[in-house]
Amino acid sequence: MSEGLMTVLTVVEILALVIVLAIYLLVVASQLRSISSKLAEVTWGARAVERQLRAVRSNVNQVNWALEEIAETLPGVVDKAERMDEARDATLPVWEIQKINSSTTAIWRTANAARRLLGG
Repeated sequence: MSEGLMTVLTVVEILALVIVLAIYLLVVASQLRSISSKLAEVTWGARAVERQLRAVRSNVNQVNWALEEIAETLPGVVDKAERMDEARDATLPVWEIQKINSSTTAIWRTANAARRLLGG
């Protein structure tokens, strides 16, 4: 091969290499732009979450206070419920008497109505 042909082939190889590298860099740049836009969306979302967390952070103390109040109050509520249950158990005989009294009153009224109908 002649020296001129070798020089031309070398220049063609170098140009091909530069063209391939340029195409590769363009592809990489395109991918980096895509990544940049996705990161912008993620950043926007993270800021929105941060804003929401600020609101939560300010309300945590109020929620904790309310839960502490509930925790302090519940034993008293349970105690009162147990006492009400005991009182209900203690008054069950009275309720049974009231049921008997209601039944007896209904029977008595029916008997009076029947007596009036029969003329007596």
